[in-house]
Parts: sequence; structure tokens; C-alpha cells
Amino acid sequence: MAEFTAARESFKRARRKALWNALLAALTGRPNQLLAWDEVKDKLHMGGQIYRGIQQVPISQIIGSVNRYRDFDRAFLPAQEFTADRWRGISRAFYREENLPPVTLYQIGETYFVLDGNHRVSVARERGQEFIDAEVIEAQTRVPIGPDLNASDLEIKGEYADFLARTHLDELHPEAAIEFTIAGGYQRLLEHIAVHRYFMGLEQQCFISEAEAVTDWYIHLYRPVVDVIEAHELSKEFADRTPADLYLWVIEHLHFLREQDAQITAEEAAEHFAGRYTANLLKRAAHLIGELWKATAGAGAVDARTEFLQQTQLHISRPGQQIQCTGEGCYQRLLEHIAVHRHFMGLEQQREVSLSIAANDWYDNLYQPIIAVVREEALLQEFPDREEGDLYLWISERFPEGGRPIPEMVDAFTRQHTTRAAQQAIAQLQAFQNAASPERPSLLAADEDDLSQLEAALPVTIPGGHQRLREQIAEHRYYLGQQQQRHISAAEAQEDWYHHIYQPVAQLIRQYAVLAEFPNRTETDLYLWLMEHRRRLPTADETPLLADLAAQQGGPPLARAADLIQQLLARITTTFEEPEPPAEVDLNDALT
Repeated sequence: MAEFTAARESFKRARRKALWNALLAALTGRPNQLLAWDEVKDKLHMGGQIYRGIQQVPISQIIGSVNRYRDFDRAFLPAQEFTADRWRGISRAFYREENLPPVTLYQIGETYFVLDGNHRVSVARERGQEFIDAEVIEAQTRVPIGPDLNASDLEIKGEYADFLARTHLDELHPEAAIEFTIAGGYQRLLEHIAVHRYFMGLEQQCFISEAEAVTDWYIHLYRPVVDVIEAHELSKEFADRTPADLYLWVIEHLHFLREQDAQITAEEAAEHFAGRYTANLLKRAAHLIGELWKATAGAGAVDARTEFLQQTQLHISRPGQQIQCTGEGCYQRLLEHIAVHRHFMGLEQQREVSLSIAANDWYDNLYQPIIAVVREEALLQEFPDREEGDLYLWISERFPEGGRPIPEMVDAFTRQHTTRAAQQAIAQLQAFQNAASPERPSLLAADEDDLSQLEAALPVTIPGGHQRLREQIAEHRYYLGQQQQRHISAAEAQEDWYHHIYQPVAQLIRQYAVLAEFPNRTETDLYLWLMEHRRRLPTADETPLLADLAAQQGGPPLARAADLIQQLLARITTTFEEPEPPAEVDLNDALT
């Protein structure tokens, strides 16, 4: 009987921890889900499997499950109530010190996924056990995987697996380790290799295999740039970026420098980048913007355009074309775009595609559609010293992964890089401030009846609670309008706030039966309490940074900031130190 009571109490504690993990994840954006084995297997192109026998496995490195990834959270706490009977049964066996069979795990790199024994892993972890006996089946993959892998990282790891399957770089150069922190990087590397292969063929006047191009690109372009990055310790300046991220930045910097000196090499660009971009962050940003805007059309631009047209024959095949851009380097970049397009056309059609055919197809299906939208939006009025070709390059190179509709790409560029977005934002901000002024006390005053209906549906016991809901909806209305670049009615804002802000938190409150712990409060009271604490919590990215700074500098404000989450958890613990229901009452009955 003692172990039955202990197992029941242990499950209650595990469920409470799971509740707060879910709420904190919802409010801070931190990953809280186990990874699904099938998804990981598909993205990482798993190879053969090897039986490794029975081993002791660190529980902290078990990050996913084959078929129970929705039943437990990232810490393997029970996320569903229906797991109670099985979980408590395993827990009683632990208390009786029974010998349980080993769990069965798949291993990838330094991580593990549960094939059989999810509840045993959950109970063992809740009891503070560091290792568990397991039958291990190792699956092979080309990509290095660590226990901190989450769903967003998995997308990038999947791109890496695709990149290696395509280039075989890990076979050609086993020492190569190219890792990005942002999606789309590997696709850009494939484009770099395609351009490099194209110019190798021109220089050597012969067919260049993809393996030759990959090796030459890695040895003579990628590795020298990374060597400069490491020699200047740029990774310390950009602690959250990898050498591969910085390589792409240097190559972009190379394009800007070549507008002034077409002969500059990638290594020289890396040296220049290191010299210019390791000082003050504001100076770096100002310099980058300055270089972009100071580039002007020189005498060499006409010659570069003539050479571009002679190589592509676009002046003959497309006599009405008006391809113009400023600066010498821009026509070189257009040639690189055509080279990438030619490479992928050849792969798709399984044949060698001539430069002129590729140029025509690029002009008709890539260049001209973007320019058509640029003209329709009259974007050149925003950049009086530039040409249409400049806008094509800026827009297309800001979305290298492709796949987005062209009007959407142009719209995103317009909102980010023109004065139109700033003017609209200022107007909306002014409207918001005017609406919140004493002359109009509430954004929703004109829709008071609708708000009254919402207030009746969301009762609160906290003084001023409904006013705080009004403020949240008003704030949501403003940001919704800013995001969608249009007027948002009060009723529309109220509906969107209810479904996308209030309901996700309320569903968690219901799922974990939190109201059973606060019998004198309403669901909306708990929602407001949680949203207040959300404003006090650092984000997932800021928390380790604040803790780091507090440890290094010891400043009281930083130390307080780093301890915010611990304070919240301490308050939660104190809240739950209330008398428990009588021992004979089952948890399910109590929640009901």
C-alpha cells in the first residue's frame, strides 16, 4: 500500500512539472517536444542498422520516441493523463526494487530514441536516475547529431544530409565539417559549387565532373576563407554563428568589394571583412550600408554590360531587353545567376544546356517576372540612383532558397527596405497613440457591445481584470495591423486574439486541470496571471546570456534577471504547498 501511495504522488508531481514545462514553452518559445523517430529517419537519410547489445545509456541523451512522442514532453514527463495507470504501475515496481527488463533504443550519433520502454524511461528520469539499461540498435547517418537536437535544428540537419548525399563531401574530404545555424545555407553552397564548376569549365576548356568541382571549391575557395576567419578569431566576435555562416557573409561582402575591384580574391575579401567588421556593431552596420549605397556606375559598367550581352546573346534573342545595373560587379553576379540556372536546368533535363539557352530561360522565368512586379509597384522611385537590375539582384539574393511567390518576395523587400513601410508604421503608431489618448480611452469603445459579450464569456475575479483584457486586445489589434499592413476592426482583433492568444494558453490550463489547484479562481484569472509572468521571463535566447553575464560580472541587475525563472518556479512550488486531498481519493476523482 505504501508503494501505491508513493507511486500516485510521484505521478502527480510529474504531471505538475509537465504542466509548467508546457506553459513555459508556450510563453517563451522553448522546444518541449520529443522528436519523432520516423521524421528524424526520413530527414537524415538513415543507413544500415547495427545491434550494439545491452549497454548503460545516459537518460539525458534520450530525446525522442518511435510511437510515444506525443505522450511525453522533452524531459520525458507524462504529458497525457491516460498514461497514469501504466506510469504508476512502473513506478510501484521501482519502489519494490523489482528487476525490470532493459528498454530498447535506437541510437543516432550521441542521441537515443525509445522503441520500447517509454514509461520505464519516464519513471527512471523522474526518480533522478542518470543511466538505464538498454538494448541499443545503432543507425548510421552522415550528419553529426547531439542531445541538444530540436525540431528547428532538425530542418537544418536534414538540409546537411541532402547536401552530403548530393556532393559526397564527407567522402571526398572526411575532415570537412560544414554546419549552419540558419536554414537555406546548404542550398546556397550548392549554387556556389555550380558557379565554380561553370567557371572551371570555361578556364580549362573541358568537362568538369561534379566531384572535381566539389573538391576544387572546398580546397581553393571554402577552406581558404574559413582559414582566414579562424585566424582572425571571428567566431568570438559572432559567438552565435559558425564558420560556415561567416563564410556566406564574406562571400556577400566579396560581391560588394568587386564592384570597386573586380580582381579581388575571396581570401582578400575575408581579410577585409575581418578588418572592417570586428569593431563596434554600429560601425559595422553603418559601413555595410555605406558600401551598398556608395557604389555608383563607373566607366567600366558599360564595358561589363557589353561583355555580359556578348556572352549571353540576350541582345539578339531578346532584343527588347533593358537589363541595366550599376557598378562593375553586378553583371558578374548576373552571370553567376545564369550559371546556377544553367546547372539546375541540366540536372532537370538530363543533358548539357548551352549558355544562351540558359540565359533565355533565366530571363523569361526568373528575371522578367521579378522586374514586372518591380515596375508594377514603381519601386525605382524609392531608389533614384539605381537600375532595375540592381533591384532584381537585391530581391533574388535575399530569398536564395526560392519557392516563394514573386509578388510575396517583392512585397517583403518593399516592407523591409523602403520608406513606404516606415511611413505606414509611423501612421499606424500615431493612430494607436491617438486611440489610447484620454480623448478616446479605449480602442474598442466603438464596439463596446461586442466586448461586453466577451467579458461575460470570460469571467474574472481579479480587480481590473477585464480592463487588462481590453489592453491586451488593443495591443494585439495594433500589431496585427502592422503585420498585415491594413486596418483591423475591433471585432476582427478580438476574434484573432481569442483564438490565437487566449485559447492556446487556456487549453493548457484545461489539459492539466490547473483550476483544481485554484478553486477560487477562474480560467481567465490564471490566463492573466501567466501572461503577467510571461513579460518578466527572459526569452530562450536571453536566459543563458544573462546567466553568463551574471556569472562573469556579478552585477545585481543581471543576477536578478538570470534568476527570474527560478523565482517563478519557487512561487509555483509555494502555491502548491497546500493540503493534499485525502490519501484514499484517487487523482482522477479529485480532478473530476
